[in-house]
Amino acid sequence: MGTTHPAEIGPRERQTARLRLIANMREGRGWRVAAQAAGLGVSRATAYRLARRGDGAVYDRRRGQAYKLGGVVRVWLEDYCRAAPDSTGGQIQAALRARFDLAVSISQINRVRAALGLSRRRGAGGKSGGQSAV
Repeated sequence: MGTTHPAEIGPRERQTARLRLIANMREGRGWRVAAQAAGLGVSRATAYRLARRGDGAVYDRRRGQAYKLGGVVRVWLEDYCRAAPDSTGGQIQAALRARFDLAVSISQINRVRAALGLSRRRGAGGKSGGQSAV
């Protein structure tokens, strides 16, 4: 079986080949042998990155960090924001760290809140201040 560059095969075949690569590396094979057995022509860095991230990286097509605000955490965040709609991003960030030992940026928290339709309501004392110069 020859090796192919991941871009030369379809998404399903690439996913299956990457899962084989991860399984081979978990069994103790070197990255080059594992890549050849999986039929992939990937770099050493890519092989080790896939092995480190595990099976989830194959299904989650993100290139950056793994998605932190999914599943149980997202349900908790939604409940928290409904119960305390005036909570700041910093307060939610601290609560996530205390509850789940999870470091999430305030901007990511605010993006998820906006997607859920749970953005913080600003009072009269918001950034604009509501005052005009006379």
